[in-house]
Amino acid sequence: MKRLLLLFNSIILFCSASSPQKNQKEEAIDIAITDFLKSKLSKRSNVFRVSIYEKDHYDGYEINEDLLVISIFPNDTKTRTMPLYYLTFMDTIGSVRLPTRYMEKNGILFYWRDKDYGLTEETIKVFLDYYVVDLLENSECDFLFGMELSGIPEFVKGAHYYFCKNDLNKFKSVKTILAARWYKPPKIKCEK
Repeated sequence: MKRLLLLFNSIILFCSASSPQKNQKEEAIDIAITDFLKSKLSKRSNVFRVSIYEKDHYDGYEINEDLLVISIFPNDTKTRTMPLYYLTFMDTIGSVRLPTRYMEKNGILFYWRDKDYGLTEETIKVFLDYYVVDLLENSECDFLFGMELSGIPEFVKGAHYYFCKNDLNKFKSVKTILAARWYKPPKIKCEK
């Protein structure tokens, strides 16, 4: 009986350890995207860039170390005539030079960089479908080597989400044309 109980506990432990868990940043991104889709801003494009800011990556206004900031801004796919990035010989499976993560919701693509998650074939295919990337050989400007060609256009409104790291259900959003580092962030009381 003890062996059976030990075997059962081992199976449960193995299954729970091997099931993928969302980390804090992924959860915050998911919450921000879900909230963003309720706003009129989500109608501006079918491709949005997501940026993640923490205290050590934030230059400008001081941001509380208890906060995680998720920014969502459109990439204007309706008027864009070039992809955002060109794939080069450096963009192999597992590389992290280009954005490597994405989420599709309601026919809208949200993408971001994650230095801990390498580029996959699936990600490349999705980015090709949304014209986020193209092959360098299709380029008329082969000297660009995959750098971002057209980012967020100036004076385009987006959203910044300020999350308490210890409670992601506690957040405030700011809709603005300004980058997150160019205005005073909202005050949020996060419990320690």
